[in-house]
Amino acid sequence: MDLKEQFLAQFQSEYTLASYTRDLEVFFAYLNCKNITIRDLTMDKLREYCKTDSNRRRLACIKSFLKYAYNQGYISTNCGRCIIVPKLNPKKKQITMDIGDRLLHEAKKINDSFYLFVLLLKQLGLRLNELRLLKREHITMEDGILCFHILGKGNKARTVYLSPTLSQKVMRMIRTKTGFIFTGRNGPLSRSACHSRIKLLAKRIGKPYVSCHYLRHLFCTQLLQNKHNIASVRDVMGHASITTTNTYLHGSGTKIFL
Repeated sequence: MDLKEQFLAQFQSEYTLASYTRDLEVFFAYLNCKNITIRDLTMDKLREYCKTDSNRRRLACIKSFLKYAYNQGYISTNCGRCIIVPKLNPKKKQITMDIGDRLLHEAKKINDSFYLFVLLLKQLGLRLNELRLLKREHITMEDGILCFHILGKGNKARTVYLSPTLSQKVMRMIRTKTGFIFTGRNGPLSRSACHSRIKLLAKRIGKPYVSCHYLRHLFCTQLLQNKHNIASVRDVMGHASITTTNTYLHGSGTKIFL
């Protein structure tokens, strides 16, 4: 197993693996073009690369990879220290509480599948893969409340809940479904199809930056406003650490539904 494979083996998310694999391919293609290896890399050469690539995630990946290579003793100097990952502009992409409702309103005009897709993203705070791989067998009803049994990153299981009112509405929509709740041509709805749904709706409400993941942020913000504690939010979001949760929000409750 080479250094790249060792680095990538740390990540369990299919999406993270695919993204970081592509990011490293771009980086190593640049090094090959310059006829150098990461052992030959200097901070000046790395800064030169950074001027040609402003992709925030890719820079973060390279920074993490070089730190890993240094810690493994593969390189003698961690040049990645010079990489400055651009911060997101929260004002430019700010999501307000009404955006979720506006997306739902537009989704309802299209069909029930669009409406249910947005509703579950907004009300459960799921990752995209968690939603698109959701099956009817993962949903149970207990005391009038729908329970969604989710298998998240790192095969970490958690359960999230809908309010009684929404549970009755969603139950009527999924009563006859079997297998995947959202289907594509050959199984679950693809990631690209999921993104296309949200982008279509986001364009309709004049907020083109809105994404599936932003609805996860919206869910967290609502929990914060409802003054839930951060430890419970960590569990509901499926985070391994409160440190991760803290980048999203600050609170939650034990059995959370909005």
